[in-house]
Amino acid sequence: MTSIMTPLFLLLFFSIHYSESFQPFYPPSEASNPDTRVNLSIALLMSFGGAFNSSGAVPGIQVALDLINNDTDLLPGYRLGYQLMDSQCSHSIALKSYFQQVLYGTPKVALMGSGCSLATEPTADISHFYNLTQVSCASSSSELADRVRFKSYFQMLPTEIDLASGFVSVCIQNGWRHLSIISQNENIFINTINRLKVLLPQYNITLHIASFDTDDGPLSLGNALFEERARIFFLAMYAPMARKVLCKAHEEGRLYPRYTYLTYGWYTSQWLIGNDTSCSQSDLNAIVEYSLAVTQYPDTANKSYVTDAGITHDDFFKLYDERRKELGYSYLINSEHCFDGMWSIAFALNQTINELNSNATLNRLAAEAQELNSFKIEDFTYRNNIVKDIMFKYLSRTSFIGVTGPVSFTSDGIRTVKRLRVLQYRNGTLQEIAAIIVNQDNSLQFNYIENESDATVWPLGVPYDGVATNVTVSVSISITVIYSLLAGCGIGFTVVCLIFNIFFRKNKLIRLSSPKLNYFIIAGAIIMYMSVIVYTLPSESELGNTVLCNLKPRLFSLGYSLCFGTILAKMWRVYYIFTNPNMKKKSGIKDWHLSLFVLVVMIIDLLLITIPTAFEDARNTAKLIERKENPSEEEGALGYRTDYYTYICESRGRDIWLGVLYGFKGVLQVAALFLAFGTRRVKVKGLNESKFVAAIIYITSVVLAIKIIAAITLNEYVNVFSFLFATCILITATTTLGLIFIPQMIGLYRDPTGANIFYRESAAPSSAAAVAATETFKTMSLTGEKEIEISNDPFLSDKEKIEMLTKKIKELEKNSNEVNEIERENKEPENKCQ
Repeated sequence: MTSIMTPLFLLLFFSIHYSESFQPFYPPSEASNPDTRVNLSIALLMSFGGAFNSSGAVPGIQVALDLINNDTDLLPGYRLGYQLMDSQCSHSIALKSYFQQVLYGTPKVALMGSGCSLATEPTADISHFYNLTQVSCASSSSELADRVRFKSYFQMLPTEIDLASGFVSVCIQNGWRHLSIISQNENIFINTINRLKVLLPQYNITLHIASFDTDDGPLSLGNALFEERARIFFLAMYAPMARKVLCKAHEEGRLYPRYTYLTYGWYTSQWLIGNDTSCSQSDLNAIVEYSLAVTQYPDTANKSYVTDAGITHDDFFKLYDERRKELGYSYLINSEHCFDGMWSIAFALNQTINELNSNATLNRLAAEAQELNSFKIEDFTYRNNIVKDIMFKYLSRTSFIGVTGPVSFTSDGIRTVKRLRVLQYRNGTLQEIAAIIVNQDNSLQFNYIENESDATVWPLGVPYDGVATNVTVSVSISITVIYSLLAGCGIGFTVVCLIFNIFFRKNKLIRLSSPKLNYFIIAGAIIMYMSVIVYTLPSESELGNTVLCNLKPRLFSLGYSLCFGTILAKMWRVYYIFTNPNMKKKSGIKDWHLSLFVLVVMIIDLLLITIPTAFEDARNTAKLIERKENPSEEEGALGYRTDYYTYICESRGRDIWLGVLYGFKGVLQVAALFLAFGTRRVKVKGLNESKFVAAIIYITSVVLAIKIIAAITLNEYVNVFSFLFATCILITATTTLGLIFIPQMIGLYRDPTGANIFYRESAAPSSAAAVAATETFKTMSLTGEKEIEISNDPFLSDKEKIEMLTKKIKELEKNSNEVNEIERENKEPENKCQ
């Protein structure tokens, strides 16, 4: 591997032109009091610009070096310092600065940097080729947790993957069920998101990701930048990109309490300041107000505890702030990690020097590596792997109490994480509000610090996560009550009609209407009234709606076919009588013929409604969809959203099945319309029912057309669908019963004996011939042998009909004796019935 990579590095060496000098060695020598100790130099790479500014670490590192160099027990005879270069948080610039550190000046005994994960990855990838151990205090990409690739790398911060647990804990604490992530396509953020994809579903939290390339910027996402309905946004990106997102959010008015944002806590204190957006400082401060940030937690439980550096946590920040203000640096939230990082290098270097001095064998090997007779640490060059191996060993064994708490590394060289901290933006500054403890079993524990609570953190209420409250609604209860009452009244009317039909079945008027067939009509009407109740029955469960989905069309279809099939049969008999003038005696249509016809219609209908149940995919099932009759609505200052859902009926081939089912009924309707049109001029009073039957056919044809349209177009509008269907069924059932039985009731009241039921509507019979014709019709009607020879063919003119009627009357006058004989024969079955 080394032999392959070396030519590449040599090529890089000679391609770099020395264009910028090192900053002076720190600490500087005092001319008045020169330090006689040997300088040991560390290469320090920090980012002074670009995506992340980590320059605020420099004051903390200087404080650490001051304390290290003043400790007489640490690195005796040596003075530790650094030479600083800028990585600009850039892959290429970091490499350039790295090679300048290696090529020019005195050899460096270690590397600290490179200011951010983006700049650290390339330097950590090659440090071991130059036998340098590297410690980073401002990088947290999980990509760096790879000991096979980064052989001599150590990291003071836990990886960003560890921060993922913190964001999950924040969501759990606030009851957020959805997190919308806007992510920059860089490894440091991609790995965090991948971890969130694993963790969030474990707590039933959904997520949405909108990602963008660094070169394109977040605004390239357009309308997809902010997920519709989302309220909690996690900005997985570097600070400059986050400013652009927040500026856009401010322009769209996405402020607390309706919206809030989660950011990384390692942004610098002045990250909101920049001239790369159209928003002012106050605008950006307003948009992040009450937003949250998650970062690593200094594990020092007692801030007054004296660390191995000889100072307390509070002492460090006092010294750090003084030095920072003196040098003019901005505050870096991870400055204490850089302080501890420098101490970890100093401790490892001190142990390395001690081992080289005490172990003659190691000293000899180190000297041989550089072709020396004896070896001192100041003789180190990048060819000496012995020093690197010893440094690596002692860094791996690091264990001391620092400002950030106990410092140790995992086998991958990553800082062991135990706690995270949650910060909140308040009045333009970050304030710590809570700690998150990551237990050994990876469970999370969220604890507010003293004087903090939900009330102080969210003064206007915990931001709403945008997840709507789903309310499953069904048919309006008012529709159910009203139509159930109407259906009950209809059933009551049907019972009245049934009683009427039973008690007066022997009456001449009732017998003329075929009371046996009326039973079919009554049964069909009852079924249709029951289907009205079923169609308006509310149900909010999937099982209940599945049952109703299969019951509704089948119940209506049976009732309709039974009722309308009988009506059609009656119409057929009337049509048959008036279009067959030469019918022979005893060859007419009887009631059992019509009953058989109704039975055939019912069998066909039963086949149509039962065949789909044999196939599982074709069975109706309930499907939950967004209710179109109740659009989503937002309530209150936080904008709580309610989504209304309802169940609809759905199955494979459902439209085809409904098409065949209603198509069959349509064929019956067309046939009935033809028969009604053909008998529209019947004037015989005894056949007045035919006009009412025709009216039923016309009305039901319109109603059926409405129902077919409703079934196709209004399935998702439950209230409208139920209202329309129930109304149509009520009209169908009530019209059928009313036009069949009410005229009979009125006729029975006016003519109890039935003496005038066979008169023509225009006049009473005025001649013996007319009386004979009437008597003949009466006789044939009662026996079911419709041998009346008066043609009412719709295709004959009135003149032709009059001539034919006159002819038949004369024939009847000649055969009056035969008429009397027929009447006597007709009375015989009546006596048997009695």
